[in-house]
Amino acid sequence: MLRQEEQRKDTAGTEGTDTADLYQHRTRIAGSFRSARRSGSRQSNTSSLLIRFILFTFMGIWVIAYLQYGNVAFYGLFLIIPFYLFLRRNNTNRNSQ
Repeated sequence: MLRQEEQRKDTAGTEGTDTADLYQHRTRIAGSFRSARRSGSRQSNTSSLLIRFILFTFMGIWVIAYLQYGNVAFYGLFLIIPFYLFLRRNNTNRNSQ
């Protein structure tokens, strides 16, 4: 009973809100998203597209190699991964110096 009275008091305070005020909030929110969309850099988008393209190309070539050569493609993949990690580790050592 007490809870229902509190809810009535809360809803009674919001009944008199102006629809123009609600519309103004809505346009402010939409405007914020528009400005953020405009300020987004295209460079990061092209960078991610390039990484996706390289990744999917590599995966596609690997699938074709697996269908052609079978398990030997796995052995090649196991040779490429440590080489990549070695190059990445050397690159981070150069950047930290």
